[in-house]
Amino acid sequence: MTTDFILPKIKYMKVYKFTVIFEPEKEQKGVYNAFVPALPGCLSFGDSLVEARYNIREAIELYLSTLLEEDKPIPKDKKVKVSKNAKVEEIIVGIDFDIKAGFEKKLVPGYAK
Repeated sequence: MTTDFILPKIKYMKVYKFTVIFEPEKEQKGVYNAFVPALPGCLSFGDSLVEARYNIREAIELYLSTLLEEDKPIPKDKKVKVSKNAKVEEIIVGIDFDIKAGFEKKLVPGYAK
């Protein structure tokens, strides 16, 4: 006889802050390219600064979610020198994920029963 157990899941959110560089596109007025120096290959753009902010936030969330799913470390934020026309902002993102019961002590810093 076998018995299936359903392990409860705990919702957990981790908050990260990253420096984002927004550079205006030289050939298209109003268009901004955005990249995160700490996350290689994490870049986006938008037809306005507002759209570029939205798009890069989504790109950061996807990038970090992938790292967490693959059990890879999250890089620390980096500050870099930028061109005169660039805008530098810090963007905060929250990544939530499920943790199976029993693994809380390993995955949740400061967790105590």
